[in-house]
Amino acid sequence: MYHLYSPFGAQPYSTNNICSCNTARAWREDCVDPGVRVESVFTVPGEAAMLTCFLDKYVADSHIISWYKSNLDWQLNMDNRWVRLKDNVIWLLKSMVQDNGTYMCILRTADQCFKQVTVLSVNETRAEDCSRPYRATQPLTTVANGLLFCPLYSYMAHLTEYSFQWYKGCKPLLEGARYFNVDSDMLVIKNVSLSDAGNYTCRMAFNLAGSPGFISETISCEVKDQWNLRPMVSEPINDTIKANPGSPFSKTCRVFVPGHGEHMVDVVWALDQLISSNHSERVSQVPLGKSRVEHGEWLEVLLNFSEVEKEDFYNTYRCMVFNDKGLVVANFTLLPSEPNHLLSVGLFFASPALIFIIAVAMWRIVKIEVALLFRSSFPCLYPDPGSDGKVYDAYVAYPRACGGSVCGGQACAAVEEFALRSLPEVLEGEWGYRLFIMGRESLPGEAVADVVQQNIGKSRRLLLLYSAFSLSHPDAAQSLEQQLAVHAALVERTVPAVLVELGEAVDNKLLPKAMQYLRSQQGAVRWGGSSKEGTLDRSQASGRFWKHLRYYMPPRISQTRPPEKKVLLNISAQVHSG
Repeated sequence: MYHLYSPFGAQPYSTNNICSCNTARAWREDCVDPGVRVESVFTVPGEAAMLTCFLDKYVADSHIISWYKSNLDWQLNMDNRWVRLKDNVIWLLKSMVQDNGTYMCILRTADQCFKQVTVLSVNETRAEDCSRPYRATQPLTTVANGLLFCPLYSYMAHLTEYSFQWYKGCKPLLEGARYFNVDSDMLVIKNVSLSDAGNYTCRMAFNLAGSPGFISETISCEVKDQWNLRPMVSEPINDTIKANPGSPFSKTCRVFVPGHGEHMVDVVWALDQLISSNHSERVSQVPLGKSRVEHGEWLEVLLNFSEVEKEDFYNTYRCMVFNDKGLVVANFTLLPSEPNHLLSVGLFFASPALIFIIAVAMWRIVKIEVALLFRSSFPCLYPDPGSDGKVYDAYVAYPRACGGSVCGGQACAAVEEFALRSLPEVLEGEWGYRLFIMGRESLPGEAVADVVQQNIGKSRRLLLLYSAFSLSHPDAAQSLEQQLAVHAALVERTVPAVLVELGEAVDNKLLPKAMQYLRSQQGAVRWGGSSKEGTLDRSQASGRFWKHLRYYMPPRISQTRPPEKKVLLNISAQVHSG
């Protein structure tokens, strides 16, 4: 049963017209206060207000709810402004300033009563922006779409017919490019900017018991220059990963959060439950921190296994990311590694090739030693050097100083010293070879071209000597002797040629084209000693040089030189050195 009493004991405003009772006495009545907080209801003149009594949830017995107003000088205006929706809810359809005050609802049962106080405040709107004096605050952030909620849920729960209209300040909002859902309880503001801050009012029109009414609420919208979007996980990518049992393993969850300014994001690893953050445990998660970039930030959390065990396999580990835009989950499944049969098969078939490559490399290193040993151990396998009709074992051609006009300086002097002294001392004096050297075996007055051609034909090898310093002179490589020697080696192919490079390695561009070709085909035997200002340093000449040179020379059965040849060799060396 429902009553609304006048302060002067007038007949209660009730559809059941219950007998009157004194309002002042009702306020003094000793009723139980269950501790329901004092409810405050705010409205403005002309709009509706709803008062609710919450006492009925404390009793299950049959009861009556009565309403009183405390202001004794207020007299109830018996018009249709008050409407009952239920026993515990009454509506004031059109509020007036004199409706301000404290209202009490009293619930009576057969043997006890309960009371609750409600305060109704009727205040004028703010003329400058048409907003209500009491405003809820809702923050929005820039860039993303914003959503404002009309705080009239309690009213909507008691109504079946209603509609909405949104205002910013006093101006009604229109559906379009900037606003969406202007006729519902949720207003969408597209691409929020700082200019969207201000007071927004949602007005709800309704029909109650055949009587129209409306009620409004104002929202103070604050726009912060910060925003964030839904996080994106770059790894894991919902795949499978293999690991070796008993070995350590780790996987990083990398998350990018598009945004600007501060925002809350949580990144965690989970299996059936959250994985521990205690680093001393076998399986744990370790935050690796965050790094900010221009349009967001990266976050990383490491899932770490100090040692993978069997129980860890075939599980799906989830990286879970939370922020105000929702939940994002990425995962991977851990599987045991399979034996690498492919590697074993590859090694099986690659082993012969590897052995062959090693054998070839070793042969290139030892073939000279083997060849020289074989020559000295089995001389009977080689023909007598004199049976081919040749006179000399090698013809030695080198850039020479012709009155100082061709090569000149210490450059050619060093090469000439090597050709006339060092080379004969070893090849002739130690190993018994016979060399033809222009100026030593030739007679004065003989034509150079004839001597060169005749004696190259009498020689089994052709030794072409040169150095970087000797080639630096523009005429060094153009001597007649060298031209004829190269021609015989390349064109006539009458005698095998051996390039002998003295001192530092020679740039291929310094060589004449014909010698470049010879070098590319068979390489060169290089004297390992360095040279400074054209002087060859014999102290650094390697014994390996002489072995290489002997390898390319024809085999010698006898290594003995006639004594008279040694005497002439010494005299010739002294003359040239003098």
